[in-house]
Amino acid sequence: MEPPRFAGQLANRIEVNENEPVHFEARIQPASDVKMTVEWYHNGAPLAAAHRSRPMFDFGYVALDILYAYPEDSSTYTLVARNELGEVQSNVELIVNSKKTLCLDPHHPEGLKRVRELEQDRMKPLEYPADRECDNPPNFIGDLSDKELNEHEDIHLASKVTPVNNPTMVVEWFVNGQPLLTGIEIELAIIAIKLKLAIITINLVIAVQCERRSLTEKEENIRFAL
Repeated sequence: MEPPRFAGQLANRIEVNENEPVHFEARIQPASDVKMTVEWYHNGAPLAAAHRSRPMFDFGYVALDILYAYPEDSSTYTLVARNELGEVQSNVELIVNSKKTLCLDPHHPEGLKRVRELEQDRMKPLEYPADRECDNPPNFIGDLSDKELNEHEDIHLASKVTPVNNPTMVVEWFVNGQPLLTGIEIELAIIAIKLKLAIITINLVIAVQCERRSLTEKEENIRFAL
């Protein structure tokens, strides 16, 4: 057995801001001395037990964690290790800066001014371009042709419509006077291709009677025989 000695001292000085955590640690030898005890002192008095304080001593490793520091925690902390042959101690000075004493003034006022200008620009409402108006009514180029096919055969319908790239245009398909519902068996697509024409396509798995109508109520009908 030998008297206790520090293999690693406490830091001389630790400075934190209010509500920040604090961590002290040191290492003591002989680590295998099961009779060694350690104590923490705050301004010379034994450190009172508190929910904010978390002391630890494990095989020569000693630590003290303060979950969040207050300005009144500022003082000198002392770690004392004892066994039957003697004792040693190590000190650390803790400084906790109060929020009231923190300097919050910017070191570069001109930079802060620029930041505020940028923030004001971000707060301005976004300007959106006016909605594009419809130049011409929809017009079909070419007619749908009648088709006769057997049950369960695929159907492909295609037509061209102008004006192209008109965001106000709506295309609808009807079956027996009812809106056509898209699903696994039906594919609807509007594709703008060469000659600046929009091509409307529809693929049907089962032959039906179909009606196509534009926004101007101009209609073109096509019928299919099963």
